[in-house]
Amino acid sequence: ASPTCAMSFGDNDACAGWLVGEEFGGMPAMFTMMNMARLNVGLQGVEIAERATQQALAYARERVQSARASAPGAGPVPIIQHPDVRRMLMTMSVQTQAIRALVYAAVAEADRASLGLAGAKERLDLLTPLAKAHGTDIGCEVASLGVQVHGGMGFIEEAGAAQHYRDARIAPIYEGTNGIQAADLVGRKLARDGGVAMRSLVAEIRAEAQSDGLLTLVRDVDVATATLLEMDVDDRLAASAPYLTLVSVMVCGWLMEQQGRIARGLLEAGQGEDQFLDWKVASADYYLAQIAPRAAGLATIVANGQAGLGALNLIG
Repeated sequence: ASPTCAMSFGDNDACAGWLVGEEFGGMPAMFTMMNMARLNVGLQGVEIAERATQQALAYARERVQSARASAPGAGPVPIIQHPDVRRMLMTMSVQTQAIRALVYAAVAEADRASLGLAGAKERLDLLTPLAKAHGTDIGCEVASLGVQVHGGMGFIEEAGAAQHYRDARIAPIYEGTNGIQAADLVGRKLARDGGVAMRSLVAEIRAEAQSDGLLTLVRDVDVATATLLEMDVDDRLAASAPYLTLVSVMVCGWLMEQQGRIARGLLEAGQGEDQFLDWKVASADYYLAQIAPRAAGLATIVANGQAGLGALNLIG
């Protein structure tokens, strides 16, 4: 269940406050807590996505409905055999793997930063808004797909799929909305060093990338970063959410490609569990072929800034 509730202070004129730490030191202290909390909320998106995926897979294996279109005479089959259901289930599982890798990468940088390793703090600052925002956005997407896999059963309480979606939906809101994460990325993390930390991340990914799809994302992020740095503040903020998603998909694609490469190496060496390693290879391939291309138009959206937003004033 989602740990949310309503809290009220001072209703009976007895609300007292105490100074914690040095005066005027509240904001730095809060962000020490807040940045770790944001990683934990990103992990919440991973956890709910994983549970929603497990439940949807189990249901799809047992729910029998209709014959396959390619074999109409064979009789009804479990819905996991239908292509569109397979698409949803693959998307759920692979997206969950990708955001898990993203959150783990951010937490690993937190460990490195605590040891004072060079560049770790700057990399952590970049990855934190990605982990929180993209992790929870995908948590919601996966939980929603889980409801869809269940069909009408997913919309009622008996199945439990709707509970996952409700639990996931708070995560893009608290510990700083995902819009705030995007604004933090472009307004503070990107602008404070003129994009140096972002270009370092892009260069590292470019040096390792093997697939054309990932290299395309790298080029798009490079162009979008340069574009953002030349924009005024309103255009930059209007473009911040698509920019965050573009960067997140690039990082997830990089991490998934790494996993696939390592899994292939272990298979060739005859090490590890074949089924698990085959699944990691297939997951990496699916992400780069089916998920990463979704980000293809985001660089153009970033370049458009706040174009068209002024029309909102025409609403009576």
